[in-house]
Amino acid sequence: QNFQRRGHYEYIPLPGGDLVTKEPWRTGLSLLYMTYGEDWSGLNIPLIKTIDPGKAKIITEAIRKKINTPLSCGAGRLFDAVAAILGICHESNYHAEAPLLLENYLMQGIEDSYTIEGSEVISFRPAIKEICDDIRNKIPFPVIVTKFHNTVAAAAFGSVKRLSSETGLNRVILSGGSFQNKYLTEKLVHLLRNKDLEVFIPAEVSCNDGGIALGQLAIAAHNLE
Repeated sequence: QNFQRRGHYEYIPLPGGDLVTKEPWRTGLSLLYMTYGEDWSGLNIPLIKTIDPGKAKIITEAIRKKINTPLSCGAGRLFDAVAAILGICHESNYHAEAPLLLENYLMQGIEDSYTIEGSEVISFRPAIKEICDDIRNKIPFPVIVTKFHNTVAAAAFGSVKRLSSETGLNRVILSGGSFQNKYLTEKLVHLLRNKDLEVFIPAEVSCNDGGIALGQLAIAAHNLE
């Protein structure tokens, strides 16, 4: 019948709008610009080495002037950005290629994570700085990627703990395209169940766009009744 939005990721400008789904480097550059300001160009990381300086200048100018840069707080774009920053995926040849390529680097046995800020609005800017530091310190990519996934799980876990404490609710539904990521889902489910929270994940319905469409139909049907 209704819902309350009680938390989300910090909004990121998407230079070129839908183009970012095919060119993750745009989102990576946007997040670097948000994090470092004009100092982004001095970073010794893979994305800066591969990006065309002329294009980069146009993109950062568009972000600064808010020209064709819609905002997004979706988790998928965060995965795109990190894949681009690491140089793992500059351009996508198929849907969600960047997050899928990131998954290939995951390894077991790493529990460390990066720093995030905020509670209702979660900022990954501190994590991006730490990721760039790890790149410069030649930390292996599997370690960086796994720590990043642990950070996303920790952010969700922290939000759920806060909301459970504030509302007394203990039932949690995980949905959205990022939960097609096996490592992320299993990590978060483990954290939540260890806190005696009842967790639900999609079984017969897709957790991404198909499930969203079904949910919209269910709400529409309810309203018609």
